[in-house]
Amino acid sequence: MGGIAGVMLYEPDGSGMGISTMLGQPRAQQVAELADQVQEWAVEALCAAMRPAVWPECPLHPNAHPLAPVVRHGQAVWSCPRSGVTIALIGELAVTVAGVSGGGGCVEAEGGERGSARKRKRRAARD
Repeated sequence: MGGIAGVMLYEPDGSGMGISTMLGQPRAQQVAELADQVQEWAVEALCAAMRPAVWPECPLHPNAHPLAPVVRHGQAVWSCPRSGVTIALIGELAVTVAGVSGGGGCVEAEGGERGSARKRKRRAARD
């Protein structure tokens, strides 16, 4: 079965971003793709609000980089992009103070690009 399923995520000011996934893909792949898009939206929203924008923060490297959504052994997981260590299943990360896991601030990601630009390039390379 093909097609696309999508939803809109909205900010309190009414601005929003659509996220979507291709139907017919393995469920874990769909979850990881959606998590990647939600992460991009959350980082942009946090940055705009002048809040820590490393989300979700890698517990192995605090204030350094966010976790990456990937598929491992048929499951969608958050993984440290530096070490490759699986941290948690997507949807099962622990919540920290104020409901936001993260630290750092609105700073450039490794390689000199802000997170969303880096993610768009990574997503385009996958497509």
